[in-house]
Amino acid sequence: MAKWKGSVWLLGLAICFGAAKADDDSSVTAEARLLFQTVIADEIPLQRCELQPAWQSSPIPEPIARHYFGSTVRAELVPAVSGGSLSRIVDIADREEYVCSGEKQKLLDQDRRRKFEAGNGDRLEIKHSGYTFPVFSNDYTLAALIVSHHLQEWVRSPGGVKNLPVQAVGYVAIYRKMDGRWRRVETIDLFVT
Repeated sequence: MAKWKGSVWLLGLAICFGAAKADDDSSVTAEARLLFQTVIADEIPLQRCELQPAWQSSPIPEPIARHYFGSTVRAELVPAVSGGSLSRIVDIADREEYVCSGEKQKLLDQDRRRKFEAGNGDRLEIKHSGYTFPVFSNDYTLAALIVSHHLQEWVRSPGGVKNLPVQAVGYVAIYRKMDGRWRRVETIDLFVT
């Protein structure tokens, strides 16, 4: 009988911790949805298929973790949960228009280049943007994520169409929740090419 009671107690403990983990995951996902309303609004206008569907895996650098989150551990920060794919988090009209698979993105880019080369426009710009899942403070008043943008450009000149060097920028975006809304409070450059 005592063995049976111990098993029930352990099962109850496992269910409680499982429920707490599920609540944590849903809280983080819900907060990420709210945050990304502001993140995407900061980035508009978006191009068709601009947003990469998979989360980037870059961690928040250790000096930024120390400064903003008060980390006393000499380590980079990564989110505790991933929240699924970007398309599960981003809540914008015509989401499928902006968040596309890599294959769909590639086909669209090829089509854009073909049309540009056959047309008479002066410039073609194709932008791709990626994000890490955000890292949140325990009280969900501070968040950090890494944003990267890659821009490919083609220009028409008297000598024909030229492909310019790819431009890339990556930065940590720091957001603070004030009066129930997320606001970007700082941008820290990581790389520019």
